[in-house]
Amino acid sequence: MKQNERRSAAANQKNSPFLLLLILTLLIRGGVLFISLSSFNDDPDGYARLAENWSSYGIFGTGDQATAFRPPLYPWTLKELAFLQTPTTRSANGKTKGAIGSNLALSRNASIALLHWIIGLATVLLVYRLALYADLSQRSAAFASLLVAVDPILLQQSRLVMTETLAAFFSAITLLGIVVCIQKRSSRFSVVLYLVLGVLFGLSTLCRPAFFAFVGLVFLCFLAIGFSTVLLVNKAGVFNRVRTLKNLSNVVFLLLGLGVVVVPWAVRNLHEFHRPILTTTHGGYTLYLANNPELYRHYQTSPPWSLWNPQSFHERREKQLKLAFEENNIEENTKEAELFQDKWTRQEAQKTVSSSPQTFLYSCFIRVGELWRLVPNDVDRISSSKTSTRTYLRYAVGCFYAFELFFAFVGLFCGCMRRNYRKSFNGSRRFLETPLLWGILLILSVQIPHLIYWTNMRMRAPLEAFLPILTVIGIQIAKEAFFSKLNKSLQSV
Repeated sequence: MKQNERRSAAANQKNSPFLLLLILTLLIRGGVLFISLSSFNDDPDGYARLAENWSSYGIFGTGDQATAFRPPLYPWTLKELAFLQTPTTRSANGKTKGAIGSNLALSRNASIALLHWIIGLATVLLVYRLALYADLSQRSAAFASLLVAVDPILLQQSRLVMTETLAAFFSAITLLGIVVCIQKRSSRFSVVLYLVLGVLFGLSTLCRPAFFAFVGLVFLCFLAIGFSTVLLVNKAGVFNRVRTLKNLSNVVFLLLGLGVVVVPWAVRNLHEFHRPILTTTHGGYTLYLANNPELYRHYQTSPPWSLWNPQSFHERREKQLKLAFEENNIEENTKEAELFQDKWTRQEAQKTVSSSPQTFLYSCFIRVGELWRLVPNDVDRISSSKTSTRTYLRYAVGCFYAFELFFAFVGLFCGCMRRNYRKSFNGSRRFLETPLLWGILLILSVQIPHLIYWTNMRMRAPLEAFLPILTVIGIQIAKEAFFSKLNKSLQSV
């Protein structure tokens, strides 16, 4: 009887970090979203407008004009929310109308907040599981997940109709999927796991096309793992053909799952734009925003990482683009105009880079700092000389990220590169079977494209599902080093 009571108490103690994490996440994320319902009235990137048009006209675009300027997954999710919350009506021409109307703004805002709340909770729980796969204790895993729950970037972006909340979720679930697939790569049903992982990869690219870089890096690693068995020989000097074929078939099913999701989007774009666009037509604009003459002049005349006002750039770009439309006999607000704009902005960005190569290299350095900056820019430029609450919040965010990134740096460079890796993290799994290698690839897949594309702090949102794990590892390493030196000093006394 006593033994059963002890086991029950041990089980309760063992689960207490998880339960506490669950409660705190529900309260923190739910509280922030509850007091921010009105913020969902804003639509900075037009995702709600796309969802409304999709519900009203059955077209991903504006009116009856299709677009590929934004990725489709998040607007589709909003469309489904709108379908659930609004009774559909039909106009005289038989088309569905008014799924996200202004008269239902509160209902719409509450449904989006609920969606972000659920996605945020799922992300935190996925990170908890990832941290356990990184050989952290339950308490350490709960702390890493709590850092995700209170992450300022994720909290801020969860208050907006934007993709960062969904992107962080896909970062966590794809990392977890990779680890599971690697651990089960020789199992009987491994092809099913790889197929599911491919589907997750496809969905992530339809949420944010930048995930294609991550998919490419992971695919290359999977190929290397598959072909590595060719180099391994058994005692008789013959390589394990069955194992090699198994690994390669896993990769094939990964590509199959990816194709099942991505190919329909490319086919749709082939039908609408006569080009099999895998990503979006937004890349040229983002490239030009990061590499234009006005921004380069700002870099040359202003201190590093000082705030740039892009208003004059947008005005000049619109005028020049309109003239380019007229010169090429292209009608505005058409599919042809959308493709031309993407091509034109890319060409203008290339002209800027080729005319100022030194400034371009300097701008790459600036963009690294923008991605990893600690304190958000004061976009509102508060004119009052008094220190406002907003200023204190910015400093608090800076302190949070100074703490997180410092120990994440320690965890990355002092942990993963130590020879006694297994001993350092109290683990027995191979490096491939933990999320650390794949998380590093995720960091590279975000950092490398943003060397040349427009960058700010929120682009780091997908990484905030992995960086807290490195942070906790760094804290453990620092604590071990501290107590090791303390014990040596005490022994020498």
